[in-house]
Amino acid sequence: VDAAVTPQDTLLIAGAGNCNDVCLKTLSQAFSHITLVDPDMGALVAAVARQRIYLGVELVSATIEGFAERELSRRFQVVASTCVLSQLLFGVTAGDALAIDRIDAHIKALLRLTAREILLVSDCAIIDTGAKPPEIDPLRMTTWIATHGRFFSHMRPAELLRSLGRHAEREF
Repeated sequence: VDAAVTPQDTLLIAGAGNCNDVCLKTLSQAFSHITLVDPDMGALVAAVARQRIYLGVELVSATIEGFAERELSRRFQVVASTCVLSQLLFGVTAGDALAIDRIDAHIKALLRLTAREILLVSDCAIIDTGAKPPEIDPLRMTTWIATHGRFFSHMRPAELLRSLGRHAEREF
C-alpha cells in the first residue's frame, strides 16, 4: 500500500472475484472504505468470509462498466482493476473487434470513477521461448510481450496498450 494513502481514502477493486490476489485485511487498514465490484456476487461473499473482513467493505454485483454508469457521482481515491486481460478477454476470439471495445469501455469506466489514481493489474503471461524480456518495467514489459507475440492468444496486451494510449491525455 502506497504511503500517500490517507485513512480517509476509499478504494474500488474492479473484477475482485474471489480476492485470491487481494489481501483485504491489509487494505482495510489503509482505506476507510473498500468497494469490491464483480459480476459474481457468490465469489465476493466467499472472499470476505474467507478473509474475515466485514466492516468497511461494500460488495457490488456488476461489471465495472455497469457500476460506473449507475454511480455517476461516486469517486474513489484509488481504483484498481485486477487481471485485466485474462478476465476481460476470456472467450473473445483473436482478432475480434469486441476485444478493443471491451478494453476501451473498461478504461473509460475506471477513469469515470477515479478521483486520484488508477492501478491496472495486468496478467500478461509470457510464453517461455528462451528470449529474455527487458527489465521489469511494466510498460516496457507489456510492450515487449506484445511486440514479440509471447502471450497466450486470448490476452492480446497490444490492445491494452492502444487503449491506454487513447486515454493518456487524462491526468490523475
